[in-house]
Amino acid sequence: MPRGRWLSPFLGAALAVVVLPPPAARAGEASDVCSRFAEVEAVGTVADPELEEISGIATSRRHEGVLWAEEDSGNDAALHALSQQGERLGTYAIDGAEAVDWEDLAIGPGTDPAQPAIYVGDIGDNGADRSTTTIYRVAEPDAPPSAAGGTLPLLDRTEVAYPDGPVDAESLLVDPDSGDVVIITKALLGPSQVLRVPAGALGAEATVEAEVVGELEVPPDLALGEGLPGTAVTSADVAPDGSFVLVRTYQALLAYPRSADQPVAEALAGEGCSAPVAQETQGEAVAVTPLGDAYLTIGEQAGAAVNRVAVAPAPSSGEGADAGGDGDSSDLLPVVVGVAVAAALILVAVVLVRRWSRPPG
Repeated sequence: MPRGRWLSPFLGAALAVVVLPPPAARAGEASDVCSRFAEVEAVGTVADPELEEISGIATSRRHEGVLWAEEDSGNDAALHALSQQGERLGTYAIDGAEAVDWEDLAIGPGTDPAQPAIYVGDIGDNGADRSTTTIYRVAEPDAPPSAAGGTLPLLDRTEVAYPDGPVDAESLLVDPDSGDVVIITKALLGPSQVLRVPAGALGAEATVEAEVVGELEVPPDLALGEGLPGTAVTSADVAPDGSFVLVRTYQALLAYPRSADQPVAEALAGEGCSAPVAQETQGEAVAVTPLGDAYLTIGEQAGAAVNRVAVAPAPSSGEGADAGGDGDSSDLLPVVVGVAVAAALILVAVVLVRRWSRPPG
């Protein structure tokens, strides 16, 4: 073997140590978003005894402290304005809409992208026999909700079909970057489908076929327990800043970290963590506040509790860095060790070069 080949392993190893980042950086592991969540706090009850089947909620972007709620199948095509403590503020019919099986609410861009709208998901289909389901976009009232109530204008409606035929779904959210609507089906066993309705197709006159963009499976350990199946996804929402996505089931709440500009469906393909949630009777509603500083949940029953979980701010990209000498010195340890090992390997290589380059004798 030529003498120079003795040096290749040393030089290669030294180069690898110097060039390759630490394993944690290579893996790109997402931080545990659930570490940002506080404990569950009951902050009120739904005061109106007639609201006993709340299946979806969304926090207003126009009126501070206002929570919009809808009821399940068999109820009127109307939205109910509540305070975030459950006090009744007013009921608003939606002009031109009908309620077959309303299951979730979301906030997203309206027909004017600068004006947020309420998305009403008439997507329930317990018998899996609806050829199409409907997404309504509704404008919020200009004035704060009042006991007199009123009528909300319908911006548009979108008839949606699924590629594999009718399927039950209870979860709808809007991607904060693309404006696409994401629907998660309600599977009792096995994975649920994640479906996408492109933002550009909303309001189309013809039926829009949703696209299957992924799957979501609730971990078995979160699906066990008494009551309704914990595998059944019943609601979802995304933080206004897009940093996390919440997916609710009857027995659990999953949180998925989401990086900047990452499609929601891609975030849902990652690993979720178990977020704090109250044990509610038939829990079917979750919503993140406009500032992203809390999320709220409500169950289906008369006088249901309004439960709140505070959310700490997302860490900034530079948090913990040694920008001014105050960073965590433990972050530098892998770098220091790597440089030391590389230096030792190079030193060994130099010694060998000198030894082999001496004349014989």
